[in-house]
Amino acid sequence: MICTILSCIGKKRAEKFKCAYEQALKELTGSKEQLEDIFKNAPIGIYKTTPEGKIIMANPMLIKMLGFDSFDDLVKRDLSKNGFTNSHPRGEFLKMFENSDRVVGYETSWKKKDGSIIYIRENSRAIKDEKGKILFFEGTVEDITDRVESQKKLQETQEQLNLILNTVEEIVVYHDKDLRIKWANQSAAKSLNVTQEILIGSYCYQAWHGRDKICENCPVDKSIKTGLSQHAEIKTPDGRYWWISSTPVFDDKGNTIGAVEAAQDITERKNYQFTIEKLNAELEQRVRERTMQLEASNQELEAFSYSISHDLRGPLRHIKGFAQMLRETTEHLLSPEHKKYIDNINRSVAEMSNLIDALLNFSRLGRAEINKIKIDLNTIVQDIIKHENEVCSLKKINWIIAALPEVYADPILLKQVFNNYISNAIKYSRNSPDPTIEIGFDDSNPNEFIFYVKDNGVGFDMKYADKLFCVFQRLHSSSEFEGVGIGLANVRRIVSRHGGRVWAQSQPNKGATFFFSLPK
Repeated sequence: MICTILSCIGKKRAEKFKCAYEQALKELTGSKEQLEDIFKNAPIGIYKTTPEGKIIMANPMLIKMLGFDSFDDLVKRDLSKNGFTNSHPRGEFLKMFENSDRVVGYETSWKKKDGSIIYIRENSRAIKDEKGKILFFEGTVEDITDRVESQKKLQETQEQLNLILNTVEEIVVYHDKDLRIKWANQSAAKSLNVTQEILIGSYCYQAWHGRDKICENCPVDKSIKTGLSQHAEIKTPDGRYWWISSTPVFDDKGNTIGAVEAAQDITERKNYQFTIEKLNAELEQRVRERTMQLEASNQELEAFSYSISHDLRGPLRHIKGFAQMLRETTEHLLSPEHKKYIDNINRSVAEMSNLIDALLNFSRLGRAEINKIKIDLNTIVQDIIKHENEVCSLKKINWIIAALPEVYADPILLKQVFNNYISNAIKYSRNSPDPTIEIGFDDSNPNEFIFYVKDNGVGFDMKYADKLFCVFQRLHSSSEFEGVGIGLANVRRIVSRHGGRVWAQSQPNKGATFFFSLPK
């Protein structure tokens, strides 16, 4: 029986069991008690059955393995009828021993007492009489349920991985260290119009490039030789572009045994890239041409400004001078009506001179460099109000001024904005019985400050609001209120160059509120 056990339990376990057995023989040769102790404490199941499979003998490990409480409990259940699963029917089991006296090893499954299934590795030997008739079976049983379950999970994981890799559009290929294809997904096979089975076993340089040797600068070969991931963009003879990524695969000892290659067809993306590069080149050329046009326009504008500043001012000075000379030399001859004509000439010359100054200022604002610094708007507003109070003959103005925040802006240009808004508010409020001007801001917007100057003057009709900030657009005649119609156009240009916006709200004879915004 012991010899049968040793021959059944496998080499490693047999060695261990044999050592224990030999030690027992040395200490107590032929001791029945010692042999029984080995039988009871064996780490594997040991059994003896009739040819029909009925249990004659079973050690404690086998009883425990099958989920029974005792040997008597085990014997009550006839394993020959309901102990085996369909993996090895009884008739098939007996045929394995008809012409053999050797130990037969196989894997099968048994039902436990509770009906659950365990997977086992069984080593059995048939004990026969002189005529070859099977008298009984002896054998060992090892529970391999954990290993089988692990293999099942591994197989399921492998199947899921294959499913995922066969679904992706990218080519995925596993190469051995000689660049022979060991596995390839469906996209790889589809790219060559072959099956996966045909592709596996061939060399990658044969399959894809029709070559008999490794391609130059092959990223897969580099990753295998260097043990580092490689990435490359290649162009195939058919004019397509591919992005290749190769990652080395190592064994347990850290030796490179192959590489996984992922390849993606980027031809469409490259074509887009070439198109974009072409468009960018064309755009750059257009920008250069447009820049040259703008430079030419700026030169023309500079020439125009120079013409206004010098060529137009000269005739105006002549007109004004000759009108003055005419008046001085013919004072005693001129009638009051003639003197009035000369006064109108001088007034028109002054208006024309102011208009030229305004146009030049408007032109300079479009080219002036903006120097943004942190500024205190309260100081700017107070300086403007102080100056207006000194030069204005208007009756006392009620000022309502909020504490304004600090902003990043050009102080000189922003002073022009407030100066224009405030002077306009004063001008258009002079006919009000109790002129009131309010200066404040709104901080509710997270992205910008909104400033306003509000008056209770003549106001305007909102249907003309779109003309307010345009050059030479005036909603009141010069006989009512002086001005050339450039100020608000300057405001819009300054605020726009700061990244802000301008607008106004009003009703006739109910005052007006002018707004502008600045980014925070």
